[in-house]
Amino acid sequence: MKLVVAILAFIVVVAGGLAYRNTQKNNDYLRKQQEEKQNIERKAALDKANEERQEALRVAEEKKHADAQTVIFKQRIVRMMKDPESVQFRELRFNSERDVLCGEVNARNGFGGYVGFKRFFVNEKMALVVNTDKVIDELFFFEEEKKAGCA
Repeated sequence: MKLVVAILAFIVVVAGGLAYRNTQKNNDYLRKQQEEKQNIERKAALDKANEERQEALRVAEEKKHADAQTVIFKQRIVRMMKDPESVQFRELRFNSERDVLCGEVNARNGFGGYVGFKRFFVNEKMALVVNTDKVIDELFFFEEEKKAGCA
């Protein structure tokens, strides 16, 4: 009887040890799974942050280009006017897809009076202002304005 009890006690100890070892293995497996999941989540967060940074850099570069082109294009309009120092701009819009600046311009005429704001657009090929001697036909202006992406 003592032998049976001893054998049973031994079996319980061995089974308990095996159960403990299996529990440890399960815990290790679960811990590794958790770490892998966290690593994947960290990598995804880093990838997303990197993509957002790249997009911000692209937008900043595009804005720099738009700002530079706006200055260049405004200078082209100013050079067209009889009194370049009197030029005023408003409603400026830069279309980065078509590389065109649209808006309204006002300047003094030869008599010293402001003529009122007139629509304009300027790109690498042309600079047009409606209702001036630079544009013969308003229909031509409106058609070109539409093609340029301003209308």
